[in-house]
Amino acid sequence: MVKVTDRNFYMNEYLKKNLDILKKKIRQDWYFIIIISGSNRVRIGKSTLAQQISYYLDPKYSFDNLTFESSRLKGISLKLPKYRVVHYDEAMAGLDAKRAMETMQKDLLDFLAQAGQLNQFLMLVLPDFFVLNKEIATNQSICLINCYTHTRDIFKRGYFAFYNIYAKNKLYYWGRKKGGDYWTTKPDFTGDFTNHQVLNKPEYRTRKRKALEQLKKADIYYKYKRLMDRYLHTMNQRNNLIGHIHKEGWMGTNAIANFVGVKNSSITPIVTNKINQKQKDEIEGKEFEVEA
Repeated sequence: MVKVTDRNFYMNEYLKKNLDILKKKIRQDWYFIIIISGSNRVRIGKSTLAQQISYYLDPKYSFDNLTFESSRLKGISLKLPKYRVVHYDEAMAGLDAKRAMETMQKDLLDFLAQAGQLNQFLMLVLPDFFVLNKEIATNQSICLINCYTHTRDIFKRGYFAFYNIYAKNKLYYWGRKKGGDYWTTKPDFTGDFTNHQVLNKPEYRTRKRKALEQLKKADIYYKYKRLMDRYLHTMNQRNNLIGHIHKEGWMGTNAIANFVGVKNSSITPIVTNKINQKQKDEIEGKEFEVEA
């Protein structure tokens, strides 16, 4: 372990040497994605290590570099000059995990399609490396740093395994085949890290909690909208059938109303083709906005 930066926190010497290579090479028109995972566990120290690495790579690193929402990656990156760090820290607890991950990866791929020319570092922090799609996990990223607890004490944090681009890609193939086993491929080296907090910890937790609240609102809205879309689809099918029955003269509005079990006044808008807009207006009136 060696002391680094003006904060004088300790860093694994081999990790430092690899980061020094990236700091030098990025000036040769590169864009580097560093993935930091947590052995598919939470509260294992991955964000702490990510902050330390971010500060080592970018001495101006602060909360301005950090986001918990993938949709903000582009905005943050465009505000920062070359050779700076953009830090995305996943905040998906309690959400529809599959949909949230799909959204995050779509946002990320859309962003990466135009990010190369920015010549920046992207710290991508999430619990499980293996949930990433192949494009991000292998083709786009330069290395993987997986955090884990002590082999004889699952509550002792502060350990990591470093995989370079070749070991990382090999791990992605074999580890997924073995159900997410991070030890199917030998890392380039392992090490430990300290609990030094680069960013103010209470403020970090407050920001993450607020971001999660916003994401949960968006998740609730998505589920609400999905249910309403299904409802409207079913109602449209019913209304089309009622309209067709009336148009063909098989039943009058009173007979249809009695058969369906509604008032005659509910059938008239359907057969006059005004119900769809009426329903649409009602649904839109019930929608709620998610704060930006």
